[in-house]
Amino acid sequence: MIRAQQASQLYSRLLRLMNLPMPNTGQPDKLTRLKNQLKKAGQDRLFICLTANTACDNNRAERDLRALVLKRKRSFGSRTENGTMALSTILSLCTTTYRAHSSSYFKALASL
Repeated sequence: MIRAQQASQLYSRLLRLMNLPMPNTGQPDKLTRLKNQLKKAGQDRLFICLTANTACDNNRAERDLRALVLKRKRSFGSRTENGTMALSTILSLCTTTYRAHSSSYFKALASL
């Protein structure tokens, strides 16, 4: 409830800022488009991290990709498209299996 209230207050402040006139100049086209996009998105889409149980960053996604990026860096990448697809499939299977069965990872991996 408090977070929804904060989201509402933040959105009303944003609307007031968007309605302020530009001093002594015309409004640039990029700013006009940005304001229109923000108004069109609305409070529900802009501040979903405040109202729902959603992270406000993508650190989880970046952490998930880190192992793949380090592997690719150490092995100097893949030389072919087939190699890239094989590596991504294997790492996806390994990562998903580990998340689902971290205590019996090797047994679960062997059963695949």
